[in-house]
Amino acid sequence: LGMGIADLMFLYSLNKIGANRIAIINTLEPSFVLILSFFILGVWMNVTQLIGFLIISGAVLIIAMEKSSRKDIDITTYYKGILLMICAISFSSTGIIIMKPVLDKLTHSMELQIWATMFRLFPGVLITVIILLLKKDCKELLLPIMNKNIASKLLLASGLGTFFALIFWIVGYSNIPNPALASILGQMSAVFIIILARIYLKEVITPIRIISMCIAFFGMVLVVTG
Repeated sequence: LGMGIADLMFLYSLNKIGANRIAIINTLEPSFVLILSFFILGVWMNVTQLIGFLIISGAVLIIAMEKSSRKDIDITTYYKGILLMICAISFSSTGIIIMKPVLDKLTHSMELQIWATMFRLFPGVLITVIILLLKKDCKELLLPIMNKNIASKLLLASGLGTFFALIFWIVGYSNIPNPALASILGQMSAVFIIILARIYLKEVITPIRIISMCIAFFGMVLVVTG
């Protein structure tokens, strides 16, 4: 749920609507973590956190209604990408909240935390392989991997962006008592995503996106400090 399905939705959205839009929408995660913490762990939001949640939702709504963004993307694909990204966040948040009680028992051992990371990766890989094998054009989908340039980039992205990043992510959730605090620290990646997307992918950073990002970060601060 948190890796296989969520990652597939995330990668589809990333491919369709771009990295800097994804970064802004992903600031919804701390709010999802708080809501799910109530239903699963029995922790609820206070008034300040609720205000923060509404502010973040407003920031996402602003980026969703950005007129300039529809020039380079089909409207249906655009909203489908946003919806799938929100679903990916909800699935990922559910997965980590379900794991939180287990992670709390592993704070004494870095080795066990790394094993927890491997265990969390395994279902994601398994689901991806099953879906790939069920595709009629399976062989065609695998052809790009034969390209050394593409294969090297995939290995680098998988190693840094999935394995090592997930280890630090799991260790953070294990050692930080408040899941929302761990979540908001993770959202600092939005700054790097937007900057790197501009440098390497040449994605346009519009004033509306900058404003949305600032509003979303303000909302995240309220969610956690509340």
